[in-house]
Amino acid sequence: MSGSTHTQLKGGRLQRKRQRDELAQSSDPLSSDAPARAFRSVSLLARWLLEEFHFVFLSAAQVQFAAQLASIDGIDNDVLNKLASFGSNGKYPNKVAGEIEKYMETYIKPAPAPKPQGHEIPLKICKGPMTGYHLMQQYYNLPHVWFAFMYAHFRSIYELRIRGAADALPEF
Repeated sequence: MSGSTHTQLKGGRLQRKRQRDELAQSSDPLSSDAPARAFRSVSLLARWLLEEFHFVFLSAAQVQFAAQLASIDGIDNDVLNKLASFGSNGKYPNKVAGEIEKYMETYIKPAPAPKPQGHEIPLKICKGPMTGYHLMQQYYNLPHVWFAFMYAHFRSIYELRIRGAADALPEF
């Protein structure tokens, strides 16, 4: 946000937040995902942290700690400050994952992951009261479906984690 817009906002913290949200929505009245667009334009670090958490490359506690370090370093961003405050500022790390999930559902509206497919696999149990053959349901995601999902919704992670460097394939 520019300094001139910041000085025009008056009231308490929640009133200023509501005013900023109204400004973001009024900038593009045809868009229904103004909060999601505002998030993408505000902080690349926050977006990266949440994407890494979403794909289980970072734990919730690591996301909270990195956001807390960014806030300590002086990066003033609403999303990073919110991430840093989860789990009572890191005091209760077991609460962070649930708070991040709730925050993502409410404000960011992540793309739904592809549904896994199921297949019944025969299982032989040799001992105990369940001795015999049973069919066990096994769920899995096909790699090409998962890669297509990542390419469509998380292009930067796809380029970094799946495709790799441009010259890596000829060297391989």
